[in-house]
This record gives sequence, structure tokens and C-alpha cells, in this order.
Amino acid sequence: MPDKISLHSEVCSKNMLALRDTLNIMNGKWKMAIMFSLTEEKKRFKELQRHVGKITGKMLSQELKELELNELIRRTLDFDTIST
Repeated sequence: MPDKISLHSEVCSKNMLALRDTLNIMNGKWKMAIMFSLTEEKKRFKELQRHVGKITGKMLSQELKELELNELIRRTLDFDTIST
């Protein structure tokens, strides 16, 4: 039976890996601002861009793709507002 120290060490190692992964995902100038903005309510792309601040459309798109890839956000389409 493993001793308490090695079990504690193993748990700490797993927790550190999870923390490191989270920090790697959230790394960047804009991700926290984007996540904060989206906690208030759902926003369309341009609304989000205005709310976040001085972020370019290209950068916002890139950051949103990374957040979606890591399953921190989910993109939904609003078919009621799409014009043909």
C-alpha cells in the first residue's frame, strides 16, 4: 500500500497539470475579457467586439475559435436575424 506522502504527491501532480492546462488555455491578452463579457449575456460578434474594447475582428475571431476548441464557449447561430 502506498504511503500517504506518495499519494499526496500524485494528487498534487495531477492538480498542477490541470492548473497548467487551464493557464495555457486562458493565456493571452483578450481571453479573460472575452469570457467576462460573455458571462453577462449572449452577444453577437460586433457587440462582443465593442464590449471587449480595442480588439480587432481578426483577433477576436481567433480567440473565440480557441475558446470554442477548448470547450469553454459554445457558438450558436441566430437564424431569426440572418437575412437572405
